[in-house]
Amino acid sequence: PLWAHVRTGNTDGPSAGLMMALAYIDLLTPGALVGDLRVAGTGGIRPDGLAFPVKGIDVKVATALLARSDVIFVTRPPTSVENVTIVQSHKERLPADGYTVGEWLNVFGYEQAGRDAADHPGTAPVVVVHDLRQALAWLCGHTDGASVCALALRSESIPIGTQ
Repeated sequence: PLWAHVRTGNTDGPSAGLMMALAYIDLLTPGALVGDLRVAGTGGIRPDGLAFPVKGIDVKVATALLARSDVIFVTRPPTSVENVTIVQSHKERLPADGYTVGEWLNVFGYEQAGRDAADHPGTAPVVVVHDLRQALAWLCGHTDGASVCALALRSESIPIGTQ
């Protein structure tokens, strides 16, 4: 419907895909998805949840830091920031049979990284994600919010290779 169209003025390109996906999820779930957490980030998004790199990550991270964001999601580490959270996960898009999506993407590691960041308020972690579900898991760990944790749990439980 017309009300659901994103209006970005003259700006175009995929850079806000990851943030737009989180914003749509926020609109479609009860309550505030992440409370009063200020979330920034950049990265394109595919229909399957894959987040892909875009141009200008260093400038976008610098801008997010100036805006006093609580977390900044990126799809590759910026060169301008030293402390970047990188959680080990599979980057290949061909997951093996027998895994769940959550195991393949190591969403537990992202959730733990979010909990760790919550123990250090006042810092803006820059978190590298390769998939929307990893961002949801990090947000769940950081906020322990009912909506975001329910979404993270549902999305990570999908089995792979259910033949």
